Amino acid sequence: MAVGFDGIESTEFSVLRVKRDIFSRSRVGMIFTDRSESTIADGSNQLYGIDGQFNFLDDFEISTYAAKTDTPGLSGMTRATWATSLTMGIDTDLDLVML
Repeated sequence: MAVGFDGIESTEFSVLRVKRDIFSRSRVGMIFTDRSESTIADGSNQLYGIDGQFNFLDDFEISTYAAKTDTPGLSGMTRATWATSLTMGIDTDLDLVML
């Protein structure tokens, strides 16, 4: 572990993001983050996530994601928390209409 200020071991952070274009106008991606335990504070934390943006025909779009955090040492709802989203839209001549 790296040493920070005043000789105290620092917390290490890692981030991995992968994104891939698929078909002609769509993409999918994944993310992972990790925070190691610190010597001056309890707990580590990880985040896992997937996302996508899918375009169909010339004017229909779906965007979505799901992410989960995990904090070992905590229990119940505070240990693992989810976030999700699904958005659909139609591109008209005037503007993008979100459904």
